[in-house]
Amino acid sequence: MQPLNKNYVAEDATAQYLIAKAGTTNEKTLKSDAAAVNQLGVICQPGTVAIGDRTDITILGEAEVLCAGNIDAGKSFTSDGAGKAVAANAGERATGIVLEAGAATRIVRCLVIPHTA
Repeated sequence: MQPLNKNYVAEDATAQYLIAKAGTTNEKTLKSDAAAVNQLGVICQPGTVAIGDRTDITILGEAEVLCAGNIDAGKSFTSDGAGKAVAANAGERATGIVLEAGAATRIVRCLVIPHTA
């Protein structure tokens, strides 16, 4: 199954493998800065993205995400203050589930499936 990707306009500088959230208007996006309810998915646009650039975001399906710390395989993840994946606490908005164990600065496969942890 192919992931579902959607194209947005970046409202801030960001990069591949980080978590994105809804921007200030429709069709715009920002790098996520917390376990927010408006997380969209994971940036799959290669390289870095400047303000005003178009960027692709995986909003459903398999992707790769950059971890900020340890996350056990099969656990829900959300965003830290820099858009990196961290383990989601019960009741938090989760972007998805990691498919392999994560550690700080490690890029891991994940399933983007927004839910409440």
